[in-house]
Amino acid sequence: MGIGVYVGTVSRNMQQALLLCFFILFPIMFLSGTIVPISSMPNLLQWLSYLSPLRYYMEIITGIFLKGVGISILWKQALGLALIGILIFVISSNNFRRRIT
Repeated sequence: MGIGVYVGTVSRNMQQALLLCFFILFPIMFLSGTIVPISSMPNLLQWLSYLSPLRYYMEIITGIFLKGVGISILWKQALGLALIGILIFVISSNNFRRRIT
């Protein structure tokens, strides 16, 4: 939701929003480990993958559905996802507030 608010506040029309989404969402998706395993990425990309909220989401989902583990094991991923989400939402809402005034 925060990424959507940020894209909406930065772009002036729908075409700009669509292009900006490509530049934001594709790296997030590639760094999440859904297309290429994180362990086979170069070290720099492995470190950058910690900035992708989708990485934490995918670890939580696979942990719950495939491994059957609970929050007691997945708390680090949940905390990372929450922190990134709060950070993105705060930045986006501040940008939205500045754009309105």
